[in-house]
Amino acid sequence: MNGVDIIPSINILEIDFTFNSLSLLLIQNKYATGMIHVIIYS
Repeated sequence: MNGVDIIPSINILEIDFTFNSLSLLLIQNKYATGMIHVIIYS
């Protein structure tokens, strides 16, 4: 499962720089933020 987590983490890192506030959420809840990122991309 770690390999799968690494792939989405790369996309999240790009958004991490733009949204510093979300970066804290990414560390605490990667799965929860994952859904938020899908909305941002859409």
